[in-house]
Amino acid sequence: KEVIVSLPIAEYEKENVHLSAQGRNIKITLGRKFADNITSPEGAIDRSTRSELYSKEINTPDILSSKNIVQNYEDGVLTFKIPIFTFAIIH
Repeated sequence: KEVIVSLPIAEYEKENVHLSAQGRNIKITLGRKFADNITSPEGAIDRSTRSELYSKEINTPDILSSKNIVQNYEDGVLTFKIPIFTFAIIH
């Protein structure tokens, strides 16, 4: 069993997406940085930078295994496959 999380995202943004799984919680973060340089007619250069961080947490009914998370990007969709933690009860 596994939990699948899919995000439609531009290919150039896929490296900025991070997913972590712990217990029954999945956390997805997307970080972006922007920089602009504007030159005035007088030759002065104005620089601006900005950072954005988007974060989303999802709770699941199953305990997740943070090991062996598989990431795939295809046709504009970034997909994460997160294994569900399984354990055996020994009598």
